Amino acid sequence: MSFTSLLKDTCTIQQKAETQGSTGSVVFSWSTKASGVLTRKRRNNQPKIYDTLSKTYVDDYIFYFLPTVAIAIEDRILIDGEYYEVVSVATDSEGHHLEVKAKITQK
Repeated sequence: MSFTSLLKDTCTIQQKAETQGSTGSVVFSWSTKASGVLTRKRRNNQPKIYDTLSKTYVDDYIFYFLPTVAIAIEDRILIDGEYYEVVSVATDSEGHHLEVKAKITQK
């Protein structure tokens, strides 16, 4: 059985861009980096708690991707109508897939 056959879901990967607004303030926007990307999502068995800017994140998820997928820390994953912020990207020890940890976020 190939690793690809384990990837049962598809997602969209988005990248954050900074621009300067008309008042001089920094404005963030998201653009699609890739869509229809094969993945598999599972809840991390050992979730961590993050407290950033008065937001608490308890849910921690792991996404599995093919090693050719371009994804980076601070990218965003959109799957099943929910957004997940990428907090780490690692290649498994055999180099046959990516393991991406992400936390669920607001839109």
